[in-house]
Amino acid sequence: MERIRDRVKIILILLLIFGILFFTYLIKSTSKHSKIFRADIFGS
Repeated sequence: MERIRDRVKIILILLLIFGILFFTYLIKSTSKHSKIFRADIFGS
């Protein structure tokens, strides 16, 4: 049971990291097209 929990934790951490990387990639790619979108996210 403990081994399964460890595997689930590792999978969740990997998904979180990939999600953050994908989100930052989306922000960078969209900021090239529109600077207003980036300003709305960072609130500057």
